[in-house]
Amino acid sequence: MGTWGPGLWADDTAVDVRSSYREALEDGFADDEATSRILEMFASDVADMDAPGVVWLALGMAQSSVGRLTDRVRERAITVIDSGSDLARWNEADAKTRSKRAAVLDDVRDVLLGPQPDRKRIRKPTRVETTLVPGDVLAFTARSGRHHLLAVRAVLDTRDGTSPIVELLDYTGRAMPTSTMLSTLHSRPPTPQSASSDPAVPWKTVSGCVKHRRGKDFDDYGFRLAGKIDPPRKDVQEALVDAPTSYAGWDFWSTYLEREDEKHGERAHKAGMQAWIETRLWAEGSAVPGWSAIGVVDHGQQLPDAPIDVWTHEWHSLDETLFVNLPSEPGRTLDLPIYEVRTSAGATRFAARELSDDFWCFYGPA
Repeated sequence: MGTWGPGLWADDTAVDVRSSYREALEDGFADDEATSRILEMFASDVADMDAPGVVWLALGMAQSSVGRLTDRVRERAITVIDSGSDLARWNEADAKTRSKRAAVLDDVRDVLLGPQPDRKRIRKPTRVETTLVPGDVLAFTARSGRHHLLAVRAVLDTRDGTSPIVELLDYTGRAMPTSTMLSTLHSRPPTPQSASSDPAVPWKTVSGCVKHRRGKDFDDYGFRLAGKIDPPRKDVQEALVDAPTSYAGWDFWSTYLEREDEKHGERAHKAGMQAWIETRLWAEGSAVPGWSAIGVVDHGQQLPDAPIDVWTHEWHSLDETLFVNLPSEPGRTLDLPIYEVRTSAGATRFAARELSDDFWCFYGPA
């Protein structure tokens, strides 16, 4: 448990008291029973000499918010405030923080001693169930035409329903990857902690639990089911469920991916121009027996003089690599995996590697 600010709800215990009280009412417990359950659940916190009044303050405000404030809880909460026991917890804080806590306690006192709202009817919320399962891959197509992929890694099951836990795959392109390529994609790495405060750094969010509203799901926000991959092991799924990195809705993810796609386009253009120049130099100055440079193209773009469109066929890895010497950097090579596309007309071999986002270098048999 922890406290991260002077606000009443900037405290784990206070938040848990509020949510647990609400859940007890939603589950049909009578008012007195709900209160007794909370005091039993948080008995150790009530007895905690370091934070003796947090439970009473939180329970009093929780009861008041739904028109169920009892005399006992109000009296105990007011005693906590008037005795100074809660404010004493902040003696080592700076004057500004202590002043803010005092103002919070004044507000709580006014609410508890003021007119109370009418008793509100509490209904148990309807569970909202996701149709997604671990291993599902969702595609989002930005306005640029580039695709971004979210993989469902686990499903979180709570009293409110089930929600997918997703991770962003390390892929951006105008052509959807084949099923074979899809299975080789890894999760996009998160932004380094040292750069996390820089708003220009891309992909600050790469995973999280997606909460959705009843009647609104992923397909209402531009996502579609694009394929399936092997789900994580059960122990990995359990670890993700135990500690989701964040909570957001599908609306966040669609807006976020659109914004990041714009940044991606700017970065790809600059990096791609450099990659094109460098690759031309490599192609002109490098000799690979039995192979010749085809060129550098955008992902999905037709290769010059190619007999087939490799982007519309499945790539079969031959578990071989073409090593291209770099004249400008003696001893260094550009390593290109060798693939094969199989059609009714025969097999076509080529070597390819992504040099930067969306830009690919291709070699073919001479």
